[in-house]
Amino acid sequence: MDDRISKLQWAFLEKHIQASKLDYYQQQKVSLKGKFTDNAEDVEAIDQCLKEWSLKEVLHGEDGSKPYRCHCGKRIRHLYVVQHTTKDVTLHLGSTCFKSYVGINAEMVEKVKASNEVLIAEKEEIIGLYEVGYIEEQKFLLDYEALDKDFREQLDIGLPLSRRQEKLAYQELDIEDKGLLVTRRDLIRSMSREQLIRMNSLTIEGRRTIIARLVDGRILGVLDEVLAAAPELFSNRKTPTVDGGNRLESRLIEGFKTNDHLSQEERIGHHYEGIATLIQMVDYGVVAPSVLVKVASALLSESQRSYWLGHTSAGQKRELSRHILLNSHMVSPEVILGYKNLPKDIVGQIMLRLPLTEIQYNRLQDYLKQGKD
Repeated sequence: MDDRISKLQWAFLEKHIQASKLDYYQQQKVSLKGKFTDNAEDVEAIDQCLKEWSLKEVLHGEDGSKPYRCHCGKRIRHLYVVQHTTKDVTLHLGSTCFKSYVGINAEMVEKVKASNEVLIAEKEEIIGLYEVGYIEEQKFLLDYEALDKDFREQLDIGLPLSRRQEKLAYQELDIEDKGLLVTRRDLIRSMSREQLIRMNSLTIEGRRTIIARLVDGRILGVLDEVLAAAPELFSNRKTPTVDGGNRLESRLIEGFKTNDHLSQEERIGHHYEGIATLIQMVDYGVVAPSVLVKVASALLSESQRSYWLGHTSAGQKRELSRHILLNSHMVSPEVILGYKNLPKDIVGQIMLRLPLTEIQYNRLQDYLKQGKD
């Protein structure tokens, strides 16, 4: 879990970006032309082998050369350095001995390792783009009805697409006017983050109309004035309303109660689209922040709700409601084991599995840096 993003966002990356090893085995068996059978038990055996042995390094000699020596003494071109995950054993093996010791072809392990490294790098890229606020630009440029469901879902929970994903998104959308797209990109990148957020609060039709006028230069330089008038300009479109916000609030509360046999994280996962929409409506001033407090309260147990309502200020409740709904700013009780003199409010919230405010989170980090007393 990466504390730079919420648990919900991390879970999405784990599910959609970090492909499972078994899925990867199934894909690679075809390209490896029968080196592995289609028997499920064989795939499970492969998985077990990789749990026992870790590939640390791969060295390949030039064609015709055998610069390395296997554990058995044989001269080899390809060297695989493997380490046992529970025993203090490191071996330097050729491909034949690799299969004897590990129980799986070295070529397969190398492919799996390379694939996992690429996927881990892509997750880190997405988190990096998230930290610099790249999401607003992508949400505007990629807000099309034909966008891939997983891409739209990723943007909806506040995570930008990687460069690879973004390229695929545009390929799938098959946008004909590539020149106009470049012009729009340049124009959007000249906008401030606040302007982009306001642009993205409009309907799809409204955003496209505004950007078309900006590209034509007819309203260039008066963007803020146009954005201020945008809700009136597009009042005939389907825009968020207070009534819509209230209905969404009721649906979320009812959904949380209906699924109270599930964990908080699971209930959040089932309703993440509605949660994201409600938070967006609060950010754009459509509904009051108190709505989030009511909805977040419906997720809590009796002990959590009692503490939250009795030990936090109105401002803290508003901030914590977001963290509760996004499952963010959570700290495991194990983190504070052995630390004395920690603030009671921080300890109380952590022990009850409640999130911390930004101020509390920063205070905790300062205490942890000081070490155990």
